[in-house]
Amino acid sequence: MHAVILVKRTLLLFYGPFAFLFVALAPVFCSRKKGFRGWYWRVARRLIKVLLDALSIRVEIDDESRARLADTSGPLIVANHKSHLDGLALVSVTPDSRHITFGAKIELTRIPFFRRGFAGAGILIVDRMAGKSALQSLIREYQEADPRVSLVLFPEGTRVNERGLGKFKAGAVAIAQTLGKNIQPVCIFGTMDLMPRDKMIPKAGTIRVRVLDDFAISRELPVGDQLPKLQSYMSDRYAELEMRLNAEP
Repeated sequence: MHAVILVKRTLLLFYGPFAFLFVALAPVFCSRKKGFRGWYWRVARRLIKVLLDALSIRVEIDDESRARLADTSGPLIVANHKSHLDGLALVSVTPDSRHITFGAKIELTRIPFFRRGFAGAGILIVDRMAGKSALQSLIREYQEADPRVSLVLFPEGTRVNERGLGKFKAGAVAIAQTLGKNIQPVCIFGTMDLMPRDKMIPKAGTIRVRVLDDFAISRELPVGDQLPKLQSYMSDRYAELEMRLNAEP
């Protein structure tokens, strides 16, 4: 087993840079081609699956969650965040028919090619230092996107290096309310154990993804009334699912 992992990690030295260059540069040079975002995300998904396999990381999702993740109506996806592996795991199990995108912090756009690459891939830019104007800017960008696209947000705002969920920020509920979208909560388990905040190289193991029933957002109720309900719903279901998964052989 250790020999297999060693071989995979050695191959990763060659595969990793190739996958990164494709994901980063394909939008720079190909974004104007018809249907680009569709095939780009399909190819990126396959590259991510190979990357996770090379890292000996298995992403497991049950049939019920897979069926919910096939929803193409464009609900806002909200997921817990404990590791850099969370986004990779979610992308790897998302069906090709589902269009998703992420928000990227504005600091990353200062890296050469990244601003143009993010725009080409449909990734939305977030200036976290801009306060309320950052939220309004994100809403405007999302409004201009294809209505089938689901924006993925981590409502805790940063990686939470502890058991359970961290305190949610209001942005996800505010966006969903403004755009008249429901929220599709996603619980991701195991990423902190494989790659905690202070580690750069993940361990081999299993990540589990569970998709909950949609959480309906009202346009009439204040965001401050709905945020605690979303937090409670996800926290309770997260704790329940974690206990059940830990009890499995």
